[in-house]
Amino acid sequence: MKNLFLLLLLVAILSPACKKKTTAGFANEAVPMTESTVIKANGHFVSGDHPTSGKVSIQTGEDGKKYLSFVNFQTENGPDLRVYLSSNTSAADFVEAGKLKAISGNFFYELRSSVDYNAKNHLLIWCKKFDVLFGYAILDTKEGE
Repeated sequence: MKNLFLLLLLVAILSPACKKKTTAGFANEAVPMTESTVIKANGHFVSGDHPTSGKVSIQTGEDGKKYLSFVNFQTENGPDLRVYLSSNTSAADFVEAGKLKAISGNFFYELRSSVDYNAKNHLLIWCKKFDVLFGYAILDTKEGE
């Protein structure tokens, strides 16, 4: 009887129906693009203190909203990673887009209309907890327009 109970318990634990499927750390979320979407700036990630790669762009849609789009992005995981638009790589003067959504993949952020990406043309992946630059991209408005 005891063995039957243990067997049933083991089956319940290992059953695929009971397992939670997770994709934490990875994303594949496309920017809502239309024919009138305009790319305003582009950049390529380079590594800071951690390997970081991928592309980033700022796009505006027909609704006038600004989007920060990550494509083929990759970085290492870390605590409290944030996305900053800054005037340099020191994060002394920045606007936060939000917490990093994923360490790998394609995803986007909707930016406030007041964000001046010409003045804050450094996109930083920043570890807020330890003040560490994981990686960054310099947004080139000439390339994007």
